[in-house]
Amino acid sequence: MSGEVIDSIAFSYIDQAGKKQTTGPWGGSGGSPHTIKLAASEVVKEISGTYAPYQGATVITSFKLVTNVQTFGPWGTEDGTPLRVPVQSGSQIEGFFTRGGVHLEAIGVYKWSTS
Repeated sequence: MSGEVIDSIAFSYIDQAGKKQTTGPWGGSGGSPHTIKLAASEVVKEISGTYAPYQGATVITSFKLVTNVQTFGPWGTEDGTPLRVPVQSGSQIEGFFTRGGVHLEAIGVYKWSTS
């Protein structure tokens, strides 16, 4: 969810048994939700955004997710220090880890080699 900054992030997926699983949210409860849906053959190749001081904490101010098919975002306000986490050819992003308070403060990725 985002407004001026990235307030929180959560993920849902369908597991191998066909059940919806949700992780998160991490961060606060403000902002507007944004839903993205990935196709079965779509993989995450990069995340990027910005971070800056906001209301007494350093937070993620904008967030963008890039797949092998399309780009989602950016959400929030593209203001502050740029961050970019690409993966090299033969790899993809398989998961995320975060730190959040009232807003999303940090995000990282788990990469997996496809080759």
